[in-house]
Amino acid sequence: MWRCVVALAHADGVVRKEERDYLNDVFRNMPLTKEQYQTLLHDLEIPENINDFYKYIEEPEDRAQLVYFARILAFKDGEFHPTEQVLIEKLNIKATENIDMKRVSDDVQAYIANKMGEHGKDLENKTSGSLFETFTHWLGRD
Repeated sequence: MWRCVVALAHADGVVRKEERDYLNDVFRNMPLTKEQYQTLLHDLEIPENINDFYKYIEEPEDRAQLVYFARILAFKDGEFHPTEQVLIEKLNIKATENIDMKRVSDDVQAYIANKMGEHGKDLENKTSGSLFETFTHWLGRD
């Protein structure tokens, strides 16, 4: 994932000092091998194609993290370059295109029902409102 982030640093054609400093700070605080660290530093100097690395990011959580860190990086130099914006929009679409929203919704509903059951609350008595209303009811804030 980090090689993709570094590739994005090159999106506007220049890796600025703020971007470089941010990435160096992140890399220094990560449990990287010497070889991994050197690879990332090399990528800072020589632009790579993000598509060469993105295909290896398979987990939705990791793809979401990529979008998150790409946004942080894009604003580090104080300029949200149009090329960066387009790439981040594409990443966001790719990160969410294979998510089964029905399954996510069902999982959230099941989790809330389970938590409510642990606290003696009944989800069936509060299903007429929105998920937010159900959750705030469960919290006892209605």
